[in-house]
Amino acid sequence: MFLYYGTILAITLVFANDNANDKNTLFEFDYQAIFVSCSAEFFGTAFCILLVDRVGRIPMQVISLLLGVISVMAMIFFAADGNNRSLLVGLAFFARWFMMSLTCTLWISTAEILTTEIRTTGHSAANAVARIGGFLAPFCVAQASTPTLAMTMAGVAIFAGVALSGLPETTGKSMGVREK
Repeated sequence: MFLYYGTILAITLVFANDNANDKNTLFEFDYQAIFVSCSAEFFGTAFCILLVDRVGRIPMQVISLLLGVISVMAMIFFAADGNNRSLLVGLAFFARWFMMSLTCTLWISTAEILTTEIRTTGHSAANAVARIGGFLAPFCVAQASTPTLAMTMAGVAIFAGVALSGLPETTGKSMGVREK
């Protein structure tokens, strides 16, 4: 969730301009670019729905994580130049696409990994821990410089990718009761 919300906030920062002309307004946003990036969430959800059973839960998460963090890091670095708006909009679109695909697959995988006896409690606990990451994202994104933000997101992505790689694959397996 840190990466998902961090991506959304990074996109907002990339497409925000200081508005020095009007003292009552702090920022002026490129709403068209933000809208285009938001529409990517539909594609991310469809991407997950179409491929999660074919590719598998864990590979789908790792692929989405990798492509999402590459997109957001490239967007952050190219935003410093600020000359190619189309490139930034495209990178923002793909960053949101793959981060949404990651979170959709994560919700499926989390519920399937746990046994029936602890599924709701375990899924709720995982969701609570994820919300802590979502809570921390605005503080990290707002405080970080451009290179620090990109490296922080890359570090979290590497940690998450390693953690995801160690989870069991659940594609095609029944969600039965734990063996006694």
